Amino acid sequence: MKVKIKLVTGEPLARRRQVQSNYYRQARYFEIAADILSDSVNAKSINVPQGFHTNIPVVVNHALALELYLKCLLQIEDKEACGHDLDELFAKLNPGHRSRIEQVYDAWIASPRAGMKVADILKRSADAFTKWRYLNEARHQKSPGIYDATLLLPHVRKIIWEDVPQLKAILPLFPNQR
Repeated sequence: MKVKIKLVTGEPLARRRQVQSNYYRQARYFEIAADILSDSVNAKSINVPQGFHTNIPVVVNHALALELYLKCLLQIEDKEACGHDLDELFAKLNPGHRSRIEQVYDAWIASPRAGMKVADILKRSADAFTKWRYLNEARHQKSPGIYDATLLLPHVRKIIWEDVPQLKAILPLFPNQR
């Protein structure tokens, strides 16, 4: 069942800001959880059993974080935010937001890998949340593909901060986050 949250432009700004901050806060929770797990494994500060694939929960949490950041931007635009497809959510954003995300990402990456633009990354990672989350099911036994969308998280977050600066105070960045 899809939950559709549609705010009418005439709704009080306080209510719209609350929905935006809820999306943002949830996105930060999932992003932080993924980063903590990834950093702990990389630093070998936790003992990971043989055969345990930490990349699966990291990818699922990062994909959900990006989904929620995109939904936050859609709410800032007073648009409906539903579904898990990252490519579709990105396509719903107004051209100004899409362009700003692309510009911030392109400036950061300096030399995009083999033409990997934001649209390419989101197409390749569009259904990462569903595929990686249900990797154990027969219909997802094939390789879920490469998940590059993690690279977009800090750039989408930056655009949110530019649009709604007060959200930056919610769960600030850790020293190792960009």
